[in-house]
Parts: sequence; structure tokens; C-alpha cells
Amino acid sequence: MAVSESKTSPDRGRPRRRRRRRKRESVAPEAVLEESRIEREKPAAEELSAEEAAEMRRHLRFIRDHRRVLKLKLNAQEDLLVNGVRPPTHRGICLHLLSKVDRTLVLKALERLGDAASRTRLLAGVVRFSDDPGLLILYLESFTESSSRADAAGAFSLAVRRLDWSDLSSARMRRILDLVATVFIDPHQRASVVFGLLHSTSFRETFTEAAQELPPELGRVFRPLLAVYEGVVEGDPEGHDPKDLERGSTILLDAPDPVLRAYPSEIRSRLLDLALRRSEDDEVADRAAGTLLSALPPDSELFLRHALQRSSDLLRRHADARAKWQLRQIRGARNDCVEAEQWLQALAAPRLGRMALLWPGDRKPQQGKGGKGLREAFWLDEQRRVWLRAGSAKQADQFIAEAKIHQRLGVAGVAPFLVWGKGEGDRPWLAVPAVGRPADRVLGKRRLPTPTAVHLADQGVRILGTLAAAGYRLPDARAWRFLVTEGKRPQLWLADLSGITAPEGKVGIEAHRGPAFGWCRDLLRDRDDLPDPLLRVLRRRRGKASELLRALALAL
Repeated sequence: MAVSESKTSPDRGRPRRRRRRRKRESVAPEAVLEESRIEREKPAAEELSAEEAAEMRRHLRFIRDHRRVLKLKLNAQEDLLVNGVRPPTHRGICLHLLSKVDRTLVLKALERLGDAASRTRLLAGVVRFSDDPGLLILYLESFTESSSRADAAGAFSLAVRRLDWSDLSSARMRRILDLVATVFIDPHQRASVVFGLLHSTSFRETFTEAAQELPPELGRVFRPLLAVYEGVVEGDPEGHDPKDLERGSTILLDAPDPVLRAYPSEIRSRLLDLALRRSEDDEVADRAAGTLLSALPPDSELFLRHALQRSSDLLRRHADARAKWQLRQIRGARNDCVEAEQWLQALAAPRLGRMALLWPGDRKPQQGKGGKGLREAFWLDEQRRVWLRAGSAKQADQFIAEAKIHQRLGVAGVAPFLVWGKGEGDRPWLAVPAVGRPADRVLGKRRLPTPTAVHLADQGVRILGTLAAAGYRLPDARAWRFLVTEGKRPQLWLADLSGITAPEGKVGIEAHRGPAFGWCRDLLRDRDDLPDPLLRVLRRRRGKASELLRALALAL
């Protein structure tokens, strides 16, 4: 039957009030990612507590607002709950209702939503009650796209507390790492986040597995962090690519000074070792080395060891002023440090190139007779004593040619070559290790026992024979050319090769007949207790070097 106008609603004709739509505001990550108060482990029949019921009502409001977009099917009891007719008390019914909002349902709903803000709001509501890690990661990804990095960083820090890393697949771990790379663009902040997570054994296991399969761009970011965490933080660098370890340590070394000083002492020590090894050609490592060293107690053994290494590196790089400052710091803290005192003494001494013309701690240096031969020197670059042979600027070309021959020679009895160069005024120089003492000083001090003298004579002639076999000839075998170690069985070394030549054609021992007889006669003169065969050979005017070698062998 038709309804007459007289029976229509009394409000008919009144102006309709426009319904105000409730403004949808984004929920703060702190509220979204807080731990749920609804305990799922309790029996289903046990009623929700007042606190749990209050949280459940928030979830029900969310479901009511998003029921259509979720296309959520509810039974009669659930419908009464969602519409607020029945209070949320029964734990089992409430948890069953929440479980219906699963990942499949949410993913389909997200496809129907057009804008990022709506998708983020939907995920925020679901994440508040869902324990699905995939949805949590989706929420973080969506929130990151529509928020500031600071907000996204806060959300990430809250979210990771809810993740069970042992249940996370490698694919999901890659998504987490991609979020870290996107949110934490500052390398030091990113390293701090990853290092914090690596304290978890389950995270590290999953992370290590995922790191082997990361795409190149993520691999370059995260493999160095894993390498430096295990290599520097934990002190176990084995099993990592050295390049990854180097890149990771650079991130740590490049941290601001307060961050470097705040690292635990063991980490600072390992970082300092790394920095000192790399400081020669790495400005980042050089700065970090200075900062980390200043954070050590100046009276500690650790400071002394590292500060000396730092001083050594600076000297090797010819940064003498900085090395001097560091050595004075050591001396101020440890006045018993012999190395600091001696290196400072060397820095204050006259020099020829990088050679300080003294042996620190010794008396006034001496030189061979007539200004020839070898003199004490201290090689600043390597902080070691050496014997130095020097020439004049006029002799530079010849000296350099002789130095190159010495450098090539690796034969028995020739003092090992260390380094050569030019000093002030283009004066050339060459250094050999500080083995023994110049033979002219040893032989000029005292008369050696005859067996010792014969032993040295034999060594000298054999060295000349070795040179001849190598194709070289010396003009003489004067004592100032040699170094000798003192003792029961002294060792002879040829250290000064001035005048050495490489004659054309074959060179034999007889080419050194004159030097060989000269060396032996100088060493063995005025000795009546020599064996007769040796005496006869030495007295001959035109004796052969081969005969001399045989006579010496018989006399040993």
C-alpha cells in the first residue's frame, strides 16, 4: 500500500546535516609496532583481561573500517564483535577473528588500494595484531616510501624487535637489508645498526647465508660490514675477502673522532693496528691512527707499542716533524723508552739523505783511514743501524754504476745491499747492514791469533774468487773494504766495492792475484808461526792465486 504524505516522517522537509567523515590519520610507528598485550598462549576459553579487551577493541574498529577493502567474511558472532554489539571477552573467538586477516587477504586488498598512504594505513592496522614477518616487512617498506628517513629509522628499530631471525628466509633477509641500505644512508649509522643486529646469533646466521647471494649493489654494502665485524670487532678475520675487510675497516676508521674514541678498548686496539698498517697511503687511516692513539692511556704498554709503530711509520713517510712530536710524547710519558730517545737523537744529527751520520747512543762516529771506507749511520726510514759508503758529487756517475753492480750481486761474502741514494749537494751514498765492524779498525787495534788471521785471509781470497766467477774485478783488497764480525770464528764481508769493473771476456781468480796476495800479506806479515807451504807462497814475487788458495786451505 502506498504511503500517504500525512504519514511521512516529521523530519521531512528539514535540511539534512552533512555527515562528517572521520579524518583518517596515520598511526605512529610507536603504537603500530609495540608488543601486543593479547596473550596467544593462554587457553582459548580464558577470557581476555581488561587490558587485552581494550586492545582488541582497537583491532575491531580497524576491521570494521577496512572490512570492505579486505573483503573479509564474518560469521554471526564475529559480526557482532566487529559492530560493537558484543564485548570482546572470549579469547578463542577474538584470536580466530584476527587470524582471518592473513597475508593472502592483505595482499589482495593492497592491490585494490590506489595510494601509498592508504596502503600504509592498512598495513599499520594489520601489523598491530599480526605476527606474520612478511606483513611486517611490507609495512616497513611502505612506511619508508612515504616517510622521512628519521621516522623510517625509528620504525625499523622498533620493528626488528618483533622479528624471529631464525624463521626468516634469505629472500626476506635481503628485503630487510635493502631497507637498511635505504633508510640508513650514513655509513657509520648503518654500520652501527648492523653491528647491533649481529649480536644476535640467529640474525648473524641468516645474514651470513643471505650475504653470499646478495645482488652486487647490496653485496658491496653489507659484505664489508660482516667482514669488519668478525675481523675487527671479534678479532677473527679468517674466511673473508681482504678487499671486503679493507672496505669495512675504512667505514669504521672514517667515523668522527668522538665515535672512534667511544669504541671499546679491544676494538680500538685492532682498529689502530689496521690504521697503522694503512696510514702510509690512506688519509682516512692516518687521521684515525692519530685519534685512536690519543685515546690510549699514555703510561700503558699498549700506547708505547703503538706510538713507536706510529713514529716508525711517520719516519718511513719522511714526516719527520710529526714523528718528532710523537716521539716527544712518548718520552714525556715514558722516559725509560730507549727507542724514542735514540730516534730523537738521530733526527737531530747531521744527515746524508735519509741517513743520520751516527749510531744513536754511541760515542762520536769514526770513519776509515784517510776518509775512505765505511762509517756509522742510522737509516731513518727503517730505524736501523747501517754501514754507509759515501762518495763526492764528482764521483756520482761512477758511484751509481758501482751501486747498481752491488745491488745485483747476491753472492757469498758480499755484504747485502740495502739502499742507495743522493744527499745534499748530489753526494751519492750506499748502505749495507750493520754487521761487524770495519776490518781496518779491528786489525789496527790488536794482533789477531795466527789461526784467526789465517781464517780471515782465506775468507778474503775466496770472496775475491767469487767476484771473479761472477765476472767482476776489484783493484785491491784493502782492509777498509771489509767488515768483520769478532769472535772465535769471525766472518768477513766485502762491503765497499768502489772501483769494481766488469772486464770483457772471462774473469778468473788470477785476475785477483795482486789483491789476493796484498790482502794476505797485510794480514799475515811478521808471523813466524805460519805453516811452511803458506810462507813459501807468500814470499814468492810472482805466485799464483790458485796456489795461495791451496796453501791457505792446508793452513786452516
